Amino acid sequence: MAERDPMKADYNDIICFISAVLGAQLSLYPTQRFLFVEISAMAKIPCSSKEKLEEGGISVCWYRRREGEGPTCIKKCLNDQNVSKLACKPETCGMTLEIYNVQQKESGDYYCAVKSSSYLIFNNGTTLIVGGKER
Repeated sequence: MAERDPMKADYNDIICFISAVLGAQLSLYPTQRFLFVEISAMAKIPCSSKEKLEEGGISVCWYRRREGEGPTCIKKCLNDQNVSKLACKPETCGMTLEIYNVQQKESGDYYCAVKSSSYLIFNNGTTLIVGGKER
């Protein structure tokens, strides 16, 4: 078995190092893993951070992934306008996505992501489960 030169890093080592450095600058985490909401109610999906997300050029985007689909950006929180269905609500250290008049088709995994400089950081996500009777 050939010995590895400790002065030469491979691609995986570099990616892990960069991820660790960037992750130390800003970390996101969900405050709950599952959220159960009745049809037509309002869903509030929180995303927490150690930093204030609405300051310092940090851009927040919410992604949804449904079964059998890839993640899609459904809401950009910068200059939050057109809040008829989705709204971003800044918190002290985080951001909450509000979904009004939620329907079953909106069930799925929701992730907040921040873009700062040239990288994107995602939280672990919250699974929204919509059920119950329509009002």
